[in-house]
Amino acid sequence: MNKVADWLSQKSPVSRKNAAETVFEDLRGAILAGRLPVGIRLPSEAKLAEH
Repeated sequence: MNKVADWLSQKSPVSRKNAAETVFEDLRGAILAGRLPVGIRLPSEAKLAEH
């Protein structure tokens, strides 16, 4: 097989996330890492969208 055929034969799952899932994971990670203290007021939706 050539390189392209080798690459195409490798199966890897495609992960799709919507914006809400991405924001949730980012916030959760920041809280767990201590960058956002528990109980702090979260930024506005617009600020989260910018980030």
